[in-house]
This record gives sequence, structure tokens and C-alpha cells, in this order.
Amino acid sequence: MAEHLGGPAYVFGSVLYTAQNLHSPLAATAGALFTVGSAEFWVSAARTDLLNRRAVPRTPEQIDARAKSEARWGIADRIALGVTFGVGMLLFAWDTLDDQPWNNTGKTPATDPTAPGNDSSGVDGAPPDENTEQPDPGTQTPPQDFPQLTVLADDGLNLRTQPDADSTVVTVLQPGTFVEQTAAPSTDQSGEAWIPVEGFGPDGEMHSGWVSGDHVEAHPDGSSNPAGRTNPTLEQDGYQWVEVKNGDSIRLIARTHSADVAETVVLNMDHILSPDVIFSGDRIYLPATLVG
Repeated sequence: MAEHLGGPAYVFGSVLYTAQNLHSPLAATAGALFTVGSAEFWVSAARTDLLNRRAVPRTPEQIDARAKSEARWGIADRIALGVTFGVGMLLFAWDTLDDQPWNNTGKTPATDPTAPGNDSSGVDGAPPDENTEQPDPGTQTPPQDFPQLTVLADDGLNLRTQPDADSTVVTVLQPGTFVEQTAAPSTDQSGEAWIPVEGFGPDGEMHSGWVSGDHVEAHPDGSSNPAGRTNPTLEQDGYQWVEVKNGDSIRLIARTHSADVAETVVLNMDHILSPDVIFSGDRIYLPATLVG
């Protein structure tokens, strides 16, 4: 009974796994192998159950035929176990480990292959010229300065390995996270704009990847410096500030300086969108009662 229930369940589960992972060649191949192996074991179990219902072979010919049949099915079972499940598990493990966030950390986001200048055959589609002189390093165009961005999504924003909604998620950026745009945006086939960024994730580590342009916005001019987020208006008004260190929180900074936590949060809302998400280098301004 167990074989008759477990066999179809394994086959159905393997087919479902394969269908859900058609975008991944490794996972789809592993699922197909699991399906074939599960089907073979199901058929083998059904055959054994059928033989057990038949009369025991008595003549030498019947015994010899039964032995040869058992040998053939034994070979088939070993092949199913070694090839379909063995190779399938190898591919499954490979695909799983390849999608882990640690394999994507620090990788440079892929550029848009359709953008001008990204054609490997030459500049703007022209064939490469081996005799083309290289420009003088002293006269090269300086790198473009991209804006610093803030995450707007209330539930967090997926940072992906490619400019595609189906690509692997590196980490989830928290609301109000401060990120740096690293290159020009790219547009996917549906017309959605993707921006390459780098910034700190919830784990405190620096990550790079692509985010949807619909869920980030640029900081106003002067609202941040290379180290962190600032508020020039509060500085001009004479408010004292504390630079955030690793492990700090607005609550800890306010209590350390005998300031009201709620007042401190409200005072810093213009440049710290989420009081629970602050980073090293950010400036936390103290309420006016402490300025004197």
C-alpha cells in the first residue's frame, strides 16, 4: 500500500518541481531525473507486488525466467538510484548553492547589452580596429557622478542580481535605506526601469545589485555626504549632531545624550526616513533643548 501511495506522490512532486524551475537549467534537469527515477521505482514496486500475488514458480524454466527478470529489474533499480537520483541530487545541490546570497555579494551588476558602447564587436556596432590608438589616460572623460538614493517601499525592496523581476534576490533593503547608484539605469522587456546600486543590507554588509526605479528616489541636493546622510538646514540652525557608529541606534544616541527619544526621531525625519534603519556616517541631530 505504501508503494502505491508514495510512488505517485513522488512522481507528481517531481513533475511539479520541474515545472516551477523551468527558468533554471540545473533545477529543471534535476527535476526531470527525479521524475524518471520516481516513475521507475513506482513501476518496480508495482511489478513486485504483482509477482507476489502470482503462484510461486515450480518448473526449472519458470524459476530461470523469474531469476532473469529479477536480475534485469535489479539492474534497472541500481541505474535509477545511481543515475537519476545521484546525478539529480548533484544538480539540485549545485543549483541551490549557486543561488545563495554569498555568491552574489560584491558582484558588479550586469550592464544593459543593448546600450550604446556595450557591443563587444566594436564601438556602436562598428568592427574593432586593432590599430585604433588608445586615448591618453590624462584626457579620458571623468566618471559620471550618480545620485544617492533612498528606498521608498514600505515593505522593503528586493535587491536583485540582474535587471529582471525574475532574477535572484541578493537581499531585501529596508525602508529608508541609503544606497548609491553605481551606473546608468537599464530597462527590461516590459519597460520597467532598473537601477544598479550598492548599499548596506539588514545584515550590516555592503551589497550590490539592481533595484526597481519605481521604489527609490534621489536625495535632495546636499542631504548627504560621501560618508552618510546629513541635514544642512539643522546644522545651519546650530543643532548639535552625533555621527552614527556601528551598533548605534537613535534610541541609544538620544539616551546617551539625555535627549527625548521621540523628539530626536521627529527632528531627524527629514533625512532619516526610518528611525530603525541608520548607518555608520549618518548624523543624528539632538533636540534644541540640548543646544543651549
